[in-house]
Amino acid sequence: MKARKVFDFSAEPLSVSDFFYQRSCGYQANGRDLFYDLIHLSDHRAVLPVAYQFIKDHLALTPAQYYPSRRYLDNGEQAVLWGKFSRASFSEKIDLKACIEQVEPLLQTAPRWLDHVSTAATGENEIAMGLFEISEHLNKRDAIANSQQPVMVSKAYSQNLDRVSPVFDLAAVQLGLGQFPRIMLPELLGFTLAYCQQPSVLELLTSGFADKANQGPRDSLRREEAAIRAGQVSVLQGIIKRYEAGVQLQNGAAIWPRIQQGYGLYQHLTEDVVKAISECCQKPKTNEQLVEDLFQKIAASAQGHHGQAMLAGKKIDQWFSERPFKSREFMAAIRGSSYVNLKAVERSPLLALFAFKGPMFGILNNQELTRLKCWLAQGVEQKPVSFLSKASGIDSMSRYPQTLCRPAIDFNRLSNRHFFYYLVNSEQYPEVVDSASGRVNRVLRLARCLNKVPFKGYQHGKLEQFIETIYQHGIKGYQEFKAPARLSKATYVWGIEQLAPTILVDGCWLQGVSQLQLSPYQAVGDVLQKIYSDEMGNGDVFKNHPCIYRRLLASLTIELPLVHSREFCEHRDFLNSAFDIPVFLTALSLCGNRFLPELLGVNLAIELSGLGKQYMTLRDELKYWQIDSTIVDIHISIDNVATGHTAQAREAIALYLDQVQVMQGSEVMNQHWHRIYQGYCALNIASARFKAALFVQYIKKQF
Repeated sequence: MKARKVFDFSAEPLSVSDFFYQRSCGYQANGRDLFYDLIHLSDHRAVLPVAYQFIKDHLALTPAQYYPSRRYLDNGEQAVLWGKFSRASFSEKIDLKACIEQVEPLLQTAPRWLDHVSTAATGENEIAMGLFEISEHLNKRDAIANSQQPVMVSKAYSQNLDRVSPVFDLAAVQLGLGQFPRIMLPELLGFTLAYCQQPSVLELLTSGFADKANQGPRDSLRREEAAIRAGQVSVLQGIIKRYEAGVQLQNGAAIWPRIQQGYGLYQHLTEDVVKAISECCQKPKTNEQLVEDLFQKIAASAQGHHGQAMLAGKKIDQWFSERPFKSREFMAAIRGSSYVNLKAVERSPLLALFAFKGPMFGILNNQELTRLKCWLAQGVEQKPVSFLSKASGIDSMSRYPQTLCRPAIDFNRLSNRHFFYYLVNSEQYPEVVDSASGRVNRVLRLARCLNKVPFKGYQHGKLEQFIETIYQHGIKGYQEFKAPARLSKATYVWGIEQLAPTILVDGCWLQGVSQLQLSPYQAVGDVLQKIYSDEMGNGDVFKNHPCIYRRLLASLTIELPLVHSREFCEHRDFLNSAFDIPVFLTALSLCGNRFLPELLGVNLAIELSGLGKQYMTLRDELKYWQIDSTIVDIHISIDNVATGHTAQAREAIALYLDQVQVMQGSEVMNQHWHRIYQGYCALNIASARFKAALFVQYIKKQF
């Protein structure tokens, strides 16, 4: 059976196990909650089906008027044309600072939907590499959002009603779309094209400012940002053209309507954001809206304090426990209840509850009490609200269809060889992460038991000395090569094939570090992302490490299936233990911030392992047998101790431990150093069985 191409899944919906579906039912399908859960995805993996359905529902709600059209040029080439935004004329009084504060969630999550295009599954794919290169360019456009706000990781940030809800809808789509690059590639392509072609939310909001307001340095930065985005349009159109041609060649499917939907989704949600922010900035909130904000603010902490008290046939505590809190219905219920005396508002029982010695005294300040009184005294007829009706808009969206559930897979019973398939295809099997965490923990426990930390009290100088000692020990025994080589050419060719499961996913341990961009450890994430970009050749398939290794295999007439396919893990010539290292590294990458210290240690171990006598001798012997040594040469070069990946690995550890010390003190910092060293030692534990198997097989081949 021929292996399917890595993006074949783009036409298939996400399916999850019944158990995982049940876990997902506890999550809310609204932008504010999804934004928070997706930022903390390593602890909320079960939100993925809800996020998937959230995107699908928004796609379905996008009017066709937002879809782009295209025409043929004289030379037969296709060009994408797009509809114009309805550019409202906004008041000069709109505060630029207020606008930036409103759109901050969008600035910080763009272009996060491209973060997971390049993974272990797609590392060799030209379309994935093309999008990765575009992502590298687009990530240079963050001059306006040049400082990460750690407060963004808090629940209070997404629940702050001073920011309009459509901002979080679009931000949640940007984060969510990035979790399904293979399933939703057509929509992702259209979404990215719209982002590059269309004016940003901030550009639209400030388009009506007077000329004198557009002469400052911020406007120069916005123009530079727009130029970066526009500069990727032609490249992206070329990728779309290649993708469409490939899909049609495979199965004749028309993928353009789905690309149109993705394009329209960005444009539609962007316009919703612009309208909401412009109304918020230009039109002061009514007293009704201010009171609604007040109830929204106190709802979460009000639950559990009202006993059997009822309101409109429902316990008050039940009102406050519902998510999202139905503030409008709640307010209408209060107005129509005995808590309010509309003929003499001052004597309303509701106000007495907030008075001195009342059960809610001190909950509202004097200004808020005055606002509440004014709202009760308005005497405006309220539209009747049906307490049995569903909320409108996003809250009425359907849950993830249970028809897309499948039987659970017992991952714990799988060998590493077969578990590898599910790890590499974790986008289609999100529930695999729980088992991945268990396998990582087993390796880490062994590493902790079998290794003693070289120094207990962490200092930067001690780490530098530790690395220098390891490095000097590694290169000390190297001597200029003299024929013959230690091993035969046939042995080397066999060994190169056995290393394929590991090297064809080179860099996989860092494939999830982009999540750190939305955490307090952004600086650490920046360093690790540089290393990962190098592993991927910065989007250049000629420099991409898995592609380099695939070319090496081809030069030795070794043909292997694509990494994401079942055929790859079932390839008979692989040793079972050949999957031990890639399973550990890929599993580690999927566990998010949970194992960040250990990941830093593993990363240092990997980068250091590419230096020294072993690799230098290997390079010489490969050249002796006229085997392409590029994959070894490049690691000896870019992993160097002075400025390369080893230096960057050391820098990432230092940054991380500095931050832990500032936030939690020296004792906790030293605990995290122990965890980092545990990760450093774990690489040897994960590779032990494979090294032993290689030696045993080599001995067998000699007899």
